[in-house]
Amino acid sequence: MRRVPIVNGWRWIVGGWRLFLRKPLTWIVFTGVMWVIVAASGLHWMLASLVAILLPVFLAGWARACAAAERGESIPVTMLFDGFRHRPRDLVSIGSFNAVANVLVLLIVFAIGGDTLAKLMSDPAAASAHPEEVADALPQIMRALLVGMLFGIPVAMSVWFAPFSIALDQRRPLAALLASLRGMLINTLPMFVYGLVFAGAGYGLYHLFASVMEPPQAFTLAVWMMMPVLVPSVYVSYRDIFGGEVGG
Repeated sequence: MRRVPIVNGWRWIVGGWRLFLRKPLTWIVFTGVMWVIVAASGLHWMLASLVAILLPVFLAGWARACAAAERGESIPVTMLFDGFRHRPRDLVSIGSFNAVANVLVLLIVFAIGGDTLAKLMSDPAAASAHPEEVADALPQIMRALLVGMLFGIPVAMSVWFAPFSIALDQRRPLAALLASLRGMLINTLPMFVYGLVFAGAGYGLYHLFASVMEPPQAFTLAVWMMMPVLVPSVYVSYRDIFGGEVGG
């Protein structure tokens, strides 16, 4: 594990783009398969929970495919499911940790935010219907969101690299979570640049799509449009921080 220069945040994106260009159809197909799985999970909350827990398993397969692409090997579509054949229990434990931790964070946020926050989350239009109530509860809501960030961000940082760490470097789940957290903490500046560029790209795509569809659908489409480059760029950043050269 190493600390990298701030400019590497941009280099990860360039490396992810180059890796995308090596197998563009493969990454687009991977994205399409994942989109179908996630869309189908919307049919029932239990399916959605299951897919959320299995997400690291799919990411591990994608990570192995990125490594194969870097070596110039052919990549069958079935490689997306390689995580089900290689240490699936460890990968599922990462997904389970993420799901449970995020539920706990939400419970804490709602406990601090009170009924007004719960109403706003379930019905955003309530803000315009009861402006005085929202204004009175605003300090409490802000405290709740601040606490949510305080707990939620470390969880996200711990999970970010964990599937790649298990799939590529054979770490155990706890070691993978801790390595991911430490790797991101010591590389805050390049990660900020990396996130800022992707946020800007997502913002641009969102506004492009929002002109022809509803905002929620536009946001979802913008996220999926970035996936074929986003996942390879995570692979490039992982290799840069935990060993190997930046590139594609």
